[in-house]
Amino acid sequence: MLGKDGADFILEELTRNPPQSVIPSFQENNGLDTSLVGSGVPAFGLLDLHGVRRSDVYKGLAHFLRDQLLEKIDTLDKQQLAKLLDESFPYLSIPELRPVPIKIMKVLDNIPISYLEQLLTNPLYREFPIEIQRQMWEVDEALLRFEVFPLFKAYIEDHGASTKNVYPHFVLQPYAVRRDSKAGLATEEGEGVVDAVWEGVQGEEGITSLLSFLAAHSSIPSPKYRRAKNSVLKKLLYFVGSSSSLYDKLQTAITDLYLNTNNPDFCTLYSELLFSLLESDSEVALSSTATSALCLRLNEMVSSPKDLSALTSLDAAMTRVFSTRTTTIVINPAPAATTPSGYKTRGSTARLEASKATETVIQSANPAEPNAGMLSGNTSVLVAMLVRDPYVTTALLSRIWSRLEFCVERDQMPRDDEFLPLLTRLLYISCHSRKIVSKKKYKEKTKATTAMIQQFYPLVILHMLDNEFNVPIDIKAHGGNFEVMFKREKMARKVSLFYCLHRAVHLDSNTTIKIIDLLASLKLAQIEEEGWFFSSLTRILASIASTLSAAVDTSEDLDPVIQNPSKSAFEQECLQFVTQIIGSLSSHFFGHASIHKDIVQVLLSSSEIHLPSTTVLSFAKGLVEKFELSSDQQTLATSKQFLKPTYLAFKDKLHLNQFASTDADAAYLLNWIDSL
Repeated sequence: MLGKDGADFILEELTRNPPQSVIPSFQENNGLDTSLVGSGVPAFGLLDLHGVRRSDVYKGLAHFLRDQLLEKIDTLDKQQLAKLLDESFPYLSIPELRPVPIKIMKVLDNIPISYLEQLLTNPLYREFPIEIQRQMWEVDEALLRFEVFPLFKAYIEDHGASTKNVYPHFVLQPYAVRRDSKAGLATEEGEGVVDAVWEGVQGEEGITSLLSFLAAHSSIPSPKYRRAKNSVLKKLLYFVGSSSSLYDKLQTAITDLYLNTNNPDFCTLYSELLFSLLESDSEVALSSTATSALCLRLNEMVSSPKDLSALTSLDAAMTRVFSTRTTTIVINPAPAATTPSGYKTRGSTARLEASKATETVIQSANPAEPNAGMLSGNTSVLVAMLVRDPYVTTALLSRIWSRLEFCVERDQMPRDDEFLPLLTRLLYISCHSRKIVSKKKYKEKTKATTAMIQQFYPLVILHMLDNEFNVPIDIKAHGGNFEVMFKREKMARKVSLFYCLHRAVHLDSNTTIKIIDLLASLKLAQIEEEGWFFSSLTRILASIASTLSAAVDTSEDLDPVIQNPSKSAFEQECLQFVTQIIGSLSSHFFGHASIHKDIVQVLLSSSEIHLPSTTVLSFAKGLVEKFELSSDQQTLATSKQFLKPTYLAFKDKLHLNQFASTDADAAYLLNWIDSL
């Protein structure tokens, strides 16, 4: 007599017979069995005389008996629980009786599949305890994805905003001289609180002061601190519980999203979920202790950017993951060093090696060698996803840069550095992670890593030496190998762009613009892969602009331009650099909506300092005019909607309505923005 069947029966009986005969008959046939209550039967009649509804009496008894049964459930064995579930499951739709089957299923480690299939169609499934929902998700992965995708979206949106400082942080980290331990900033240990006041002095002292200021304002929370504060990770770990199956399904879902979107932020989610699992007391069994060790070593590399022991541990962890030591990169014997004249004495080995780079034939290990590094299946996916995490990739680039600086200081070749082969190998995996994840297979490409170490790094060292002696770099020198490798090899491109960011914080417009020009010569897809560079560079430009603004605000001089000429000269140098780089970006990338947006935001930051509003308006007008001619109407319309919020902010901040009557550029921009 449950649900619709009971209602249909009563309706039919009342239709055929008078209520006076139907009600007593129904109570007698479907009421409480008098044999179960014994001496309590007379009490029913007494309660009837006092106007107590029989339904209320039965409801009170049902609650009492239900509570007694719920207490007893914990003492039953699995066989008794299964039998009781069979008898109570049909009552799941009755609110008063629902707690009984719910508690039985909560206690059972393995709910029978027949019941789980029925639960999947139940609209009340979100009210079920998490223990039941986990077993439902293990049966229906689509239901799990339906639950977690909103969490993934929230994580990516929040993470995308918080990672804009990742690359600038690693570029500027060597110049950070203090530490804010309260905020969990991943800067140097034990040196007090960050000094955020820019001194604004001239020359080399000005650069040093500026770098220190920028480093203080580009700091990011340490990985462990960041994970501990992330509510999405906590929720996902709660969903997983101790279920290895659910964890694998979550990681598969994240991997699929990375393959579909090519958004590396999903790699960060993948790695941070794993790190959170390792840092918690979870009982989830990971597939391999070797991969767990690799995760921890990568985390150490990100957290301790100056710790060489972390690289030694990472090398050992990579060896374990590959089961046998990865392929040794075969390098040609180093030539005898000579000493060129003048400033070229420093780095003479690098100069001689680079001059012979075009004549050298790289000898790489035979791809068919049995000791070639191989990964397959889930291990290859895990390694590729971990290394593609922007935090890890940036840490790799930062470490490579540090080792190249070490080579310059010691006047040694990259081939002789003990860590560059490992770092280059990992960078290769990062650059080709999507292909590795898709194929679930990785085989080391020793030729590519050898070319980086033997040919490309010496060329980078040459440019570093040129920078040191204020000599303009020549990317066409030595047979144009730098340009060739930049265009051909992803690893070379990323190292070059990281180098470009280093020169940007030193206000080196010559090097910065030349590498921007190289990037502009690539295909559209290749340019879009380097979105991190544009967001980082424009972030640095905006930071320089805000730094100058801060310098003016914190100055005790009433008119720093007049009363302190030395400060004014350095500020003008900074402004000239900002305008030159904005001009270079605008001339090449006006048609790229995301880069276009970043440029406009830099213009907004620049408008707060000494950069005249007429200059800002002129830049913006030129950007818009080129943008209008850059693509077809459909693409243009989509890009305009993407840019609309940024330009509305531009309109309000620069008060275009006030300038429109007297400034032609302002009038043009105002009309264009109003038409969006």
